Amino acid sequence: LPPIASELDSPRVLERVASIRADVLDKARRFATSCADVRATLEKMVGAPASRINSLIRRIDRVRTGLGAFEPAHELAHRLKQTGILNRFKPDRAIELSDLTPAERQRAQIERDIENTRWLGDAASELGDMLEGRTRDTTVEVRQTRRVGAVVMAHPSLGALGTKRDLHHPFLAGRGLLALTIERLKRSGADVVIVATPEPDLLDLEGVELMRADVTPDPRIGAARRWASATWRGGLGGATIYDEAFLPEVCVEACKRFHLDACIPVNADWALVDPKIVQDVIDRYLADPEGSRVAFAQAPAGLGVCLLDQRIVHDLASRKQEIGWLATIGAMLGYVPIAPQADPITRENCVRADAVLRNVRTRFVADTTSSMQHLRQALSPLEHEVLDADATTIAALVGDQPPLPQDVCLEICTGRMTSGLMGALRLRGSDSVERSPMSDSLAHRILSQAGRLGLPVTFHGVGDPCMHSGLADFILMARDLGVPGVHVRTDLLAPIEDLDEILDAKPDVISVDIGGARPETVRTMLGVDHLDRVTTAIDHLIEQDVCWVVPRLTRCDETMPDIEGFYDHWMMRTGACVIDALPIALPEARIARLPIPGGAPRDSLVVLADGICPRHERDVRGDHPIGDLSCETIEQVWRRVARDERVAVSA
Repeated sequence: LPPIASELDSPRVLERVASIRADVLDKARRFATSCADVRATLEKMVGAPASRINSLIRRIDRVRTGLGAFEPAHELAHRLKQTGILNRFKPDRAIELSDLTPAERQRAQIERDIENTRWLGDAASELGDMLEGRTRDTTVEVRQTRRVGAVVMAHPSLGALGTKRDLHHPFLAGRGLLALTIERLKRSGADVVIVATPEPDLLDLEGVELMRADVTPDPRIGAARRWASATWRGGLGGATIYDEAFLPEVCVEACKRFHLDACIPVNADWALVDPKIVQDVIDRYLADPEGSRVAFAQAPAGLGVCLLDQRIVHDLASRKQEIGWLATIGAMLGYVPIAPQADPITRENCVRADAVLRNVRTRFVADTTSSMQHLRQALSPLEHEVLDADATTIAALVGDQPPLPQDVCLEICTGRMTSGLMGALRLRGSDSVERSPMSDSLAHRILSQAGRLGLPVTFHGVGDPCMHSGLADFILMARDLGVPGVHVRTDLLAPIEDLDEILDAKPDVISVDIGGARPETVRTMLGVDHLDRVTTAIDHLIEQDVCWVVPRLTRCDETMPDIEGFYDHWMMRTGACVIDALPIALPEARIARLPIPGGAPRDSLVVLADGICPRHERDVRGDHPIGDLSCETIEQVWRRVARDERVAVSA
């Protein structure tokens, strides 16, 4: 073979090759996401009325006309999966030769297209993985200035989860939350710190850029994160702590106005963000700007950051209305059924936390009065050294026992229309449990405390909360009393008119115990085959688009054949799905309940319909109470919980 021409190894050529690879990689990833969106739209068409199908077809046609924007990734994906093209001809021929009615033919074509978009999305993802894992690195030593800015979202009164906090009230080192956040960011490698706020004229800050912007927290992201707020990821739709600070339109404007190549969205109450972690994330990006358009830290909530290349920011902002939950940081870093990927924490763009930090389940964000007091008290020994304290030092001082529960789980009745294996699991081995429904006065007493403390509430217990005639009133009461989040967990067997009344009260999340993906599984788990009825009710909830809708399934021997299909289907249909662990061990079962790790803190306060707080969540009868909220406060009861935790750990 003739030798390779030396000019092909020149820095200019290699730089061009790297640029082309990065462009095709970006288009492959976006094409995979687009396939996921189209597949979700097609799934909505199955069984839908003609008017609904026509509107969905128009949506797909808009995507089809824009396929040129994905070239050459679109063509390469077809070439990569030529067996998919062959498999496409088989259903085409079967449909053509079959004697189907027009409606049956349309349904068969939709089901064919669902499968086509699945393999095409897989091909696009595989193409992206191949480009990321190329065997020869074509990057060259070409110095290029990249400007990175930290964009601080400074809402005057609201935190990302809808709780109220004061940015200027003294927190640590004689500084308020906003001032301390800025000071620690200045110690990182960011080229500029930008404060986005609706009231820039009211701020007297030095060494920062001010930008007028609407930084009202996204309520849907807040709802997705409220019940996973102590972890950096794991919210509904895969929402991360970084989604709490990411307002796409604000970041687009900041990148444009201040000529940023990449931005780091930060909330103003992230006063403990680690400058060293910020620097490490920036370094990952600068080492490979084309391959690390998203760089992030695997760090406890409030201590790390995520960096986004301005092209990613523009793409997510422009497609937010089109693809919904897929236009989030969580979707890029999480599992999307139609475009699966290896866990991003294994890649080079992830700054991995020290071992001591990885299992910390504390929220290091002072976004409530109680969290500010707790963090201030724990870190007071540092005094002014807090300006340079790293994440490990901060985590060691704060500890892993939360000052308050992450949420209050409120049982309001014990009646339920289902039974089966799920009924036995809920009763935790008891024959039956009966209590009077919760009174309005007791509900008011508990909800007022939750509102004062900034705690979200879950209506759930032995009974289905939708069986309580006052559920909608309780939700409205919670809203009026300042409860930052309301979650209703139900079997969803209430009449549609009752569901509409509940939706009018504006819950944040409705999660549904479906039982399985097949009628026989549902019958085993819930004692009744209500799959069609519940699916219709879920469709109604989705159409109303008031809150997150979260289908749930409990992992056990009976549901194992259903889990993968169940999860993938509902993730694409609703954007969220939960597979629950067994609440108790089942005798002779192949799938066992995993033991809770020693020292793992309890994070939920269970309250029975009579106000009793059981010492253990499995005590559904309330035989061993640790408190009584009919005459005590949440703080008093939780102090006993914390004491029990400390005794258990020391033992």
